[in-house]
Amino acid sequence: MKYDLPYFSHYSTTHNEPRIQALLAEYGLEGYARYWILCKIIASSPNVKLDIASRIIKLTVARALGLSTENFDSFIEFLNAPDIKLIRLENGSITTDQLQEDYQRVSKKRERDRNNYNSDNDPATVLSIPSAENIQSRVE
Repeated sequence: MKYDLPYFSHYSTTHNEPRIQALLAEYGLEGYARYWILCKIIASSPNVKLDIASRIIKLTVARALGLSTENFDSFIEFLNAPDIKLIRLENGSITTDQLQEDYQRVSKKRERDRNNYNSDNDPATVLSIPSAENIQSRVE
């Protein structure tokens, strides 16, 4: 089963949300772009959680965002600040509430689809061979 999120939703008016306005005030359009790139990286991570405790991942993501490690740490600190909370930092991994909601919805659908596929392809239900007792002869 897949454990990432190939698509996530966000409203077209997100840029008007106060937390995003604070991001724009602090980091400008570059910060706004970095935030959405970060969301895409998180969405493609296992269980939609990005392990930034790993030095290699942290350096790779910082580079992808065009930030030094120190500036990346500051950016993450800003996004996770109690009054901003655009991301959630737990046990060295980051995610967002919206990404987790989307991931839970998609995971349930994937599970349903897998269960439906398995029941549709169960040999006992796909091929029903009549027994000799059930066959009626039309010959008289």
